[in-house]
Amino acid sequence: MARKGDLRILWVSITIYASVMILISINRHYTFRTNAFDLGIFMQSLWNTMHGNFMYNTVEWFVFCASSHFKIHLSPILLVLAPIYNFIPRAETLLIIQTIVIAISAYPLYLLAEKILEDSTIALTLAGMYLGNSLVQGINSYDFHAVPFAMPFIFITALMIEKERYNLAILSSIMVLTVREDAGIALIALGIFYLFKNRKILDIATYAPPTIKGIKLKTISKVDQVSLVLILLGVIWILFGMREVNSSHLLSFYNTLFCNNSLKITYFLVVNLTLGLLTFLRPKYFLLLTMFPWAEILLSSERNLYRIGFQYPYMIIPLSIISIIYSLKEINKKELRKIVSIGITVGMIFSILTTPVLPLNSDLKAGLLVPPFYYQPITHHDRVLIKITDVLEDTNFSILTQNDIFPHLSNRVNTYVIWASYCNKTLPRTDVILLDNTLLYSMYNSFIKNYLTNYTEIYEYDGIEVWIRTDIVGTFQVKALKEQLEEIT
Repeated sequence: MARKGDLRILWVSITIYASVMILISINRHYTFRTNAFDLGIFMQSLWNTMHGNFMYNTVEWFVFCASSHFKIHLSPILLVLAPIYNFIPRAETLLIIQTIVIAISAYPLYLLAEKILEDSTIALTLAGMYLGNSLVQGINSYDFHAVPFAMPFIFITALMIEKERYNLAILSSIMVLTVREDAGIALIALGIFYLFKNRKILDIATYAPPTIKGIKLKTISKVDQVSLVLILLGVIWILFGMREVNSSHLLSFYNTLFCNNSLKITYFLVVNLTLGLLTFLRPKYFLLLTMFPWAEILLSSERNLYRIGFQYPYMIIPLSIISIIYSLKEINKKELRKIVSIGITVGMIFSILTTPVLPLNSDLKAGLLVPPFYYQPITHHDRVLIKITDVLEDTNFSILTQNDIFPHLSNRVNTYVIWASYCNKTLPRTDVILLDNTLLYSMYNSFIKNYLTNYTEIYEYDGIEVWIRTDIVGTFQVKALKEQLEEIT
């Protein structure tokens, strides 16, 4: 049974984690390190959904020809967030909710570990390892995504199975599916794990008719029934997702299966080192739970899938920790705490060395291409650009801007992003072009060099440029805008 002292420590840890990560996430936004890909996409999709254009955003429409975000990723969970976002339509809303969801995932993790291991202290330690994990922090700090919402429900599904509350397990598993079309992989992994956990994988008898016969005679165990339901739900959701989303966009991640091999190997080893190598205590459990999620990542040609600091390991981490919990169950009680202590120490060392939220430099971090997502002071330049975006957001002008400015102007139907290529579409000639030559994504501004020939610059400060369509420069609205901009500096 969970001890009150350990629960108190857990909730303090969750609160500290959430507070720090909220600060870092919001700081990234106000230092212009969030992006159209992906925070801006979600902000504009949610804003448009509440204003009559279902999941529409200009980024995916012009870059991928997708009329709805659901044509790129099937994430019904976003429909739950839309009314909340409509009430407080700000980037902070999404960043705070995401952080709270990731942080609170430590609670069902703790309950699952305490239930299986019957040791509140070790359960608390594993929850701490989760909160301190560099991949969890990377998922949290990179903009906003729907996929982290699967993390608590993966733990809850396992917890409900362990508690023999099978209807709740299935309900929780459905919530896992709502985050994205590939989330069915997590259910397939859980189903396979509970189906084969106590069976010999290489024994022919395991695959013999008894399972089929059991279904027919209704003598199959409840756990096996739920396992088969999870597998079936996962397969159906993946197939449905393949039909509904733009498959060419997804398949582009797998145009070359065997590439970046050294990066993939390093990533695989480091991920498991951040978990203290406890994943390898019982290779069978690790294989059953993570084989398919790892295949999705390691077969990809898209490097971001195997870089710490992105959202992609949202299944790997909870499934790996579940495998650790069940593996520890089989360790001798006398050795258990020693093994956990060593594992946690190793895990925390490698998490500290590879986390994107600490400004530490190392060859390992450089080799894994870990992005710098740590807190940076908001400069005067940042404040000026924020004021400019605030002024522009209140106008009716259509706006073309950079990837890293787009989120600040995404609560509008007519904000567009400067990108390297578009899907056979020509960008509309917007009223305003906003550039900042000091930001990372100014490197794409060369693509609109010819586009600027029809514009007149009306404002410039410290690399920030505001251009207006030449044919409307003399209008009252533009004159008023120019006066407001000049007042800023």
